[in-house]
Order: sequence, then C-alpha cells, then structure tokens
Amino acid sequence: MKIYFPIEPGKHGGGGTFLNYFYNSLDGTEFESVSNIEEADIFFAMGAQTTLKEIDKILELKKKGMKVVFRVDGILNIRMPEGLERIKKMQEIADVVIYQSNYIKSEAESLYEKHNNALVIYNGVDLEMFHTTLKKPSKDFLICEYSQNPCKRLQESLGLMKQLIDIDSNVKLTIVGKFASDHVAQNFGLPQENVKFLGRVEHSFMPSILREHKVLLFPNMKEACSNLTLEAMSSGLMIIHKEDGCMPELCGDTQVHWSFNIRCIVEALAKRHTDERLEGRKRVEKLFDIKNCIKQYLNIMRAL
Repeated sequence: MKIYFPIEPGKHGGGGTFLNYFYNSLDGTEFESVSNIEEADIFFAMGAQTTLKEIDKILELKKKGMKVVFRVDGILNIRMPEGLERIKKMQEIADVVIYQSNYIKSEAESLYEKHNNALVIYNGVDLEMFHTTLKKPSKDFLICEYSQNPCKRLQESLGLMKQLIDIDSNVKLTIVGKFASDHVAQNFGLPQENVKFLGRVEHSFMPSILREHKVLLFPNMKEACSNLTLEAMSSGLMIIHKEDGCMPELCGDTQVHWSFNIRCIVEALAKRHTDERLEGRKRVEKLFDIKNCIKQYLNIMRAL
C-alpha cells in the first residue's frame, strides 16, 4: 500500500516526531511512502496541516478509491479559524479519524459532528532511546518549550522556580527551547547562578538531557498527548503537571500534581523514592511503546 504524507517527516514539533517514527517503520514491502498524491492508496493527514486546496484534490482522488486516515492533535491550541475549518472538513471526508487521547476526542466531538469510525491511539516513545539509568541524576529541574503559545504556561513554571529557590538557594533549573531575546537577556527573571539556558536542541540530544534531571516542570494546559511528558517519564523523571487536558490519562497517579501551595510540591517530591520514580517508566512501557503505537496505525490501514 502506498501512503502519501502532506508534511515532511521531522517537521512540526511533536507531530513531526511521530511522523518520523512512522515513516522510518515503513519497509517498502507491504507499505511505502510516495511523494505524488496521485499514486497514493492512503492519504495520511495530521492536524490542521492539510490545506483547503489539498482537500479539493483529496475529494477528487477519493472518488477513484483513495482512502483517508486523519490523525487529530491539539485542536484547542489552534488559534486561527481557518485551521479549525480545515479540521472540520478533514473529519467529514476521512475514512477513519484517530485522536491522540480521550481528552482530545471529547473536545473534538463537542465542536464537530461525531465521526462514525473514530478511535484513540496515544503517542508512543522509543523505549530504547529514552531509557532510565542507574546513575543518579545530577541536575534538579527542567523546562523544555519550543512554542510561545500561552497554553504552555511558561510564567507559571518560572514562578514556581522562584518559590523553590526561596526555599533552597542551591536549586538549579535548566531551560531548553526557543525563547524571546528579552527572556534570555533577563535570565527569565531568576538568579543567574540558578539557571542554565541551553537554547534550542535537536531531538536526538533530548534523551541525555532528560536523564541528567530529576524533575520536569510541565504546567501546560489543553495538551492533546504530550510527547515530552512520555519521554520524560520513560527516562525516569518526575513530572509536576496540571490535572488538565491529556495529563491524567498519561500520568495516572505516578506523578506530582501542580499546586499553588509550594510546600505541597516540595513534600510530594521528597516522598518520591527511586522505585517510585520508575513507576512512570513502567507505565510508559505498558501503554506508550512507539512500536505498539505504529502497529495500531498499520493495522487500521490494512483494514481499509
């Protein structure tokens, strides 16, 4: 079966990470990718990336037998009306719609007509790439962010760090990502000796960065299915997160809930011993293995 991808592997953040995994799993025998949509048996669309012009072409090719698989991600993070309209149109023409979490499925069904062939497949993690280590993490807290979307709640993470530093002046924070120059110039409003800024890094460097740290600060709202959270859990980090979006589905009761009472967070972290920190890894192994994730997609495509 020949599959056409409307976006290039390796692009577009977490969606690009998933597509890279999927693209590399195709062995060219049963499934292969094609660069010409006219040759495709399956059009594999992701989020709001498909243009209205492409949708017209898809409708034309569907009449000739092409099938459409539509993977829906962060609907509520899309701030442009045309993006929401493209998702609506893709849901209407798709043969199967795949949501990244029950949370995003519920949100989509509150906005659009319910699709009669819809299901949930969570994102997956490369368990060999993102693994734990017997070596004790040498660094404290980590923030990773590549978007200025207000749902990412950067200021809440920085505010929490200020409180943590007030309690223990030796606490250290590493920040990874692309940020406005004024944030960097002002050291994110934190004491210089407590912050290390790495800037933007390639995805291939993230496993070693994660394994060096104890805790990921993740106050994000309206997440569809956070790759970063799963990668951090797989690497043995504790996650301080909001009970919002997909996070309860991903973390279960293995992580630490965000609280405005800083003492509650400090006490919760102190109670987490090494064995408990690895509960997140066990959860990822059971539910979020990228190999199982890809297998589910391919099984769906076989059945079309």
